[in-house]
Amino acid sequence: MKTSKFGKLASTLILKIESQMFQYGEKLPAIRILTAEYGVSKNTVIRALIELEKSG
Repeated sequence: MKTSKFGKLASTLILKIESQMFQYGEKLPAIRILTAEYGVSKNTVIRALIELEKSG
């Protein structure tokens, strides 16, 4: 089964959050930074962030 780009990015961000690469209460990097870091479009980053928000 093919996983979407935004799903893969959301999973990656969840792993980074769970491994405490981001401190509690710290903001995630800006959309522009995530776009450059992961080589995906702005819309992909936005959809990944929406998925993170939905999952709590």
